[in-house]
Amino acid sequence: GRIQYSNATDVMMFMTSNTNRLRLDSDGLKFNSDSAAANALDDYEEGTFTPLMGGSNYGSYNITGTGKYTKIGRIVHFELQFANKDLNDNATGDMRIRGWPFAWSTTSARPVVPVLMMHNVIMPDDGNTNPSTYALYGGNDGISMYGIHSHDGTDWDGWPISCFELSTLYLDISGSYMT
Repeated sequence: GRIQYSNATDVMMFMTSNTNRLRLDSDGLKFNSDSAAANALDDYEEGTFTPLMGGSNYGSYNITGTGKYTKIGRIVHFELQFANKDLNDNATGDMRIRGWPFAWSTTSARPVVPVLMMHNVIMPDDGNTNPSTYALYGGNDGISMYGIHSHDGTDWDGWPISCFELSTLYLDISGSYMT
């Protein structure tokens, strides 16, 4: 193997068996023989953020949670938690989470994230006996995810924030979205 650097093109290549395995240039990191700027890995970051949960009516009461993220290129992987929280029956509208570390793309598919673990959250049944699905759906603004639920997998309704107003609320969510 060898490492090759060219001053003329400002490119560093890592090779094995005379085959390029890794290329580092002004676009970022590229693998194998790929030289396209669009395919370069140009960002990596890890960190924490403070998500806020409240109602969809702006100015509505919010509670804070804890969040961690890893951003690789345009993909953000996240975990967030609201632990032992109480909304005090003050929030109105549908459930909304904001305070994400990065805005998501509003020109491509918006994120849909299943809700993984809940405690002391009321499940709206609207008189329906079918099993329900609960998720977060990325809003058009690129910075707010809204709670949604469905009884039939066809029609989706807002998940009222009043379902989250019990004391000692726990909610754990993990997922990914594209910036």
